[in-house]
Amino acid sequence: MKENTLDKAMRDKKKFFLFFLLILTLLSVLMTCYYLPLPYGHDITFHIKRLDVLMESLRNHTFPIYMDNEVASGYGYPIKFFYSDFLLLPSALIGLFSDALSAYIILIFILTILCGIFTYHAVNIVYKNTYVAALGAILYTFSPYRLLDIYQRAALGETMSFTFLPLVLLGFYYIMNKDYNKWYIFAIGLSLIIFSHVVSTVLTLLTLVIICIFCYKKLIEDPKRLLYLAIAGVAAFFITAYYLFPLIEQYLTNEFYSKNDVFYKMGLDNVRLSSEDLIKGTFNIFPSINDPFLPRIGILFPICIFLRLLLLKSKRTDLMKITDMGVLVSCIYILLVRFLLPWTIPPFSSLTFIVFQWRLFEFCTFFFAIAIGYYLFLLIKSEKFKLISLFIVTLYICLYIFAESANTKAIHGGFDKENNSKNFSSMFNDNWSAEYVPRKVPSIAYIKQRGDSVKTQNSNTIISDFNKKDGITVFHIETNVAEKVELPLFYYKGYNAQIDNKDIPVKESENGLVEISPEKSGNIRVHYTGTFIQKISLPISLIAILVLCVYIYIFHRKKTRQ
Repeated sequence: MKENTLDKAMRDKKKFFLFFLLILTLLSVLMTCYYLPLPYGHDITFHIKRLDVLMESLRNHTFPIYMDNEVASGYGYPIKFFYSDFLLLPSALIGLFSDALSAYIILIFILTILCGIFTYHAVNIVYKNTYVAALGAILYTFSPYRLLDIYQRAALGETMSFTFLPLVLLGFYYIMNKDYNKWYIFAIGLSLIIFSHVVSTVLTLLTLVIICIFCYKKLIEDPKRLLYLAIAGVAAFFITAYYLFPLIEQYLTNEFYSKNDVFYKMGLDNVRLSSEDLIKGTFNIFPSINDPFLPRIGILFPICIFLRLLLLKSKRTDLMKITDMGVLVSCIYILLVRFLLPWTIPPFSSLTFIVFQWRLFEFCTFFFAIAIGYYLFLLIKSEKFKLISLFIVTLYICLYIFAESANTKAIHGGFDKENNSKNFSSMFNDNWSAEYVPRKVPSIAYIKQRGDSVKTQNSNTIISDFNKKDGITVFHIETNVAEKVELPLFYYKGYNAQIDNKDIPVKESENGLVEISPEKSGNIRVHYTGTFIQKISLPISLIAILVLCVYIYIFHRKKTRQ
């Protein structure tokens, strides 16, 4: 039977990808425009400030920089320790020719395009079907939870992890089902998620452990799979040394409020989703104006389950088993979001740092989106109706973006870049949003009361010519005894102090601040110079990336010759 033009077009992979890319680009432009002016999301001040600090370091040729010396009343806060700036570098370069806000908007647009392309590529490799790839990628990229993450929460780290999750799962698929030699895909994807967001990395690894439990027979039959997973993990560890090594060093040398179990248990109880919220978030097709903040999977869940019920009598092929496993993991996660794990009992107590258990919706969204694409492919035989279904999904997403953007802007209002630094500093004045403050610091109210002053142990000691500028603290001390001096700086390993150009020890005071012990009078200079680990971490990452690139080149060259 002769194929018609539509059938040929649907089966032409290059043309269909260009068609998909057109839809993806139009939806991305639509999303970007509808959400302008950029809403004042929960964490947007924090992430715009990250870009500002990075841009300033590039302008002043001080990159890499770890400490933001201006915030928290000048007590200093090392954003970079806990949120990597590696993936922000391209946006910061763009920001040098515009501003941080414009660079942020462009970054979201690029991440959205990449999210769609990576998902399409990964799904097409596994399912060998462009329709499943296109439909799954569109549903995932413009899913309700991802839109909420981008704009209402302004959770840039999680937004980035959405983009790279498909690469991690593709690399994992290769190791579990295909070619061991392509373990580098898993290493690359895992590295990108680590650079994006630590919490998302932990949840991704947790998800992979659950999948490994389902696939235990494969691991028993061929233990080499575990070996290549380990190799990829080690490669990712060294690739991300630029971020991980300084982070681990800080955690080994200090404690921060992110480790405060009481704070996080309270947070978990407060953000728990009720059954009513889950149902509303699942079956509410379009949000209304002034709808309250509600993490949601949207209609992906009921549609996915409905389509699977229609396929109850279908043969369970390998692809069906893979798809069903993803749906099962997602259903387990939904139950975990509703019924909290016993967080006070090990090993679950070690997961309290995730704070919001509905972060698991990221994985539910991915698995449900791909499952819908695959189930529809099995149910719809006509290429014409497959194309129609793709148009219906695209139309629905357009309407959802319109409704959700209006609701988001009604709730949050527009972002004011002029007051960004002021608002970021207020995070330290009003609550514990700055969770990586040293745990010994009594409270934020304490540093407000303490002010920008130098405290000495001996009342006869005289401090004069005190000045803080560009991250450098200088003053003159007059003392007749060995002294302990507490400075208005949060303590993080890496501070350097000198008296008359001679180094003196720096340690953490009882209040979590920088403390020095001068034994004589003189001129003191204190600034953050970093640690040995910080200085070697970037070269280690660059060498690891180079070694991986060489391996990939050699691998593909050998494959081409075969």
